[in-house]
Parts: sequence; C-alpha cells; structure tokens
Amino acid sequence: MWWELSSVFDGVRDEYLGWRNFKNATGKWPFWSVLSGVVSIPIVVAIGAYCFVAALQTRRLLLIYGVLFSIVVCGAIVWYLIRRAARVADVARAKRKAGQKDALTQLENFLR
Repeated sequence: MWWELSSVFDGVRDEYLGWRNFKNATGKWPFWSVLSGVVSIPIVVAIGAYCFVAALQTRRLLLIYGVLFSIVVCGAIVWYLIRRAARVADVARAKRKAGQKDALTQLENFLR
C-alpha cells in the first residue's frame, strides 16, 4: 500500500511542479489545466459510477460487463481529451498574452 500512496503523492507533486514551471515561464498560472486537473477525475468517476449503478439495477450480466468496459474506456478517453484541451487552451493563452512562439513546445511539456 505504501507504493500506491507514494505514487499518488509523486503524481500530485509532479503536476504542481509543472504548473509552477509554466507560471515561472509565462508569469500566469495555467488556469484551464489547474481547473481540469482538480475537477476532471471526480466528474468522470461520478458519471461512471452513476452509469454503472444504473446498469447493475438491470441485473443483466452481459449489459453490466459491457457498461463496465465502456465506462473504463470512455472515461479514459474523455479524461485525456479534457486534459489535452486544457493544455492547448493554456498554451494558446500564454502565446497570445506574451507573444512567445519559440517556447511553445517547452510550455506544453510543463503541463504534461
């Protein structure tokens, strides 16, 4: 269990360091990335749990397994797309505000 907790802690720390590096490079916090980082996983889990409970109430095993598989795959895709859209929005905002074109790849790497 220690490995799981340290992995979560390292992930949160790395995420914050990326946000802070982005702020140091541009002068502004990556608003959309911070918002999506804090809100995206709870929303995806809540929607997935709702769909899974609704499937459990049907008592059809094939439907339950299908919904469970779909929740995992679609949830991962939606989570990735939300995070990707936030990263693109933050980089575009930084580019628009500061006129930085050379450091665009560097800024995206901070948010990954």
